[in-house]
Amino acid sequence: MKSPASSVLKEEVLCDHLFNLLMEEGKGVPLLCELNSDDPPVTRNQLRIFTFLTVICEKPGFGNTMDKMLQLLFTSFFGSGRMFNMTMSNILSLARVLVLCSRHCDNLPLIRKFLYDLFFFKSPRNHLVVLVITDLWPEVFDHKNEPLSPEQEAVLVAIFHGNDNPSREMRIAEARTQLEERHGYCRVHFVAKDLVDKYLSQVSSISDDSEYLLSLTKALVLLGRLFEYRWSHNHIMAKLFKLIDNIWASDQKKDEKLLRWALETIGLISRLYSQEGREQLEQFFKSIKDLVSLEDQLEQATLESCVKALVHLGHHLQMQVAKFFSDWNPKFSISTDLRTKIEDFMGTRGSKHMQITINVNKQNQRRRRQNGKRGSFHGGGRSRGGRGRGRRPSE
Repeated sequence: MKSPASSVLKEEVLCDHLFNLLMEEGKGVPLLCELNSDDPPVTRNQLRIFTFLTVICEKPGFGNTMDKMLQLLFTSFFGSGRMFNMTMSNILSLARVLVLCSRHCDNLPLIRKFLYDLFFFKSPRNHLVVLVITDLWPEVFDHKNEPLSPEQEAVLVAIFHGNDNPSREMRIAEARTQLEERHGYCRVHFVAKDLVDKYLSQVSSISDDSEYLLSLTKALVLLGRLFEYRWSHNHIMAKLFKLIDNIWASDQKKDEKLLRWALETIGLISRLYSQEGREQLEQFFKSIKDLVSLEDQLEQATLESCVKALVHLGHHLQMQVAKFFSDWNPKFSISTDLRTKIEDFMGTRGSKHMQITINVNKQNQRRRRQNGKRGSFHGGGRSRGGRGRGRRPSE
């Protein structure tokens, strides 16, 4: 009897082999639709591989082959330099089989997630993949039966406005025209600034819809990613902090669900800032730290959202956030997941070493209070006069 591990290994080896066959296909291979207009826009090799996958997954021991191939194709587009190191024929070959397999499995969420990730990583070849999707699975962009989610709208902003590469090989204008002519989209309806204003004007009335808020967060993160940090600062972050001020100043009961959403979204978007935006990030850090100091007036979940935002800010402000956590003594216990996040930030060596760091910090503070202000170092450092023992050569 074959072991489960043997079946898994066979599936993985088979997927790797099929992946290599796709990567070996050259640029000059004609599409089937060029020979017969009724055939799909794929090569014979790509169609054979897809057909083989649909058959083999029905055989005993190969039931997960299609899912494993989908995972391999999806992840092959992402990572350090992946799409930048592949040829255009590689990208098109992998994308076609990915879309065919996803359509066979009716896995629409996977393709929508794939589009989001494509434009988050900002490859100049993204519109080539958009054309593959419109040709092989046009229903991905249909919007007549249900309204677009904020996440889908952000992807359309990226398609219409996110890449202005002048190269005709990237087929950017063609992809935009297809979306307008085939699917009825109008690019003037997908302006990033207008969408942000629309989302933030609606958010107060849908604070109980956690699924919509998650989609809204993803949309704002993608919109922030499309432009430089100054755009995010002026059009997203400033308005989110204004929203927090309005919630806190309200005479009625504070909508802490909305407050938590705003804080966690601020934390995620802060990761998009470049080093030049450090001054603004320090202002964010101070504002959230001041909010944490009012923990008696906050729900525990809201306090934890403040801490999550600070952990994200620590991507740029490592010293300030680490010092805050070393000095912070929460008045009630925090969740295990959040404690793990803090431990990972302070040092991946775990809670034991984090506690050592905190103790050392407290001991140093105690010494400074006892000894007063420390003087300058003496001894074996360099002097201004030259190298060596800290003395001028003439001495």
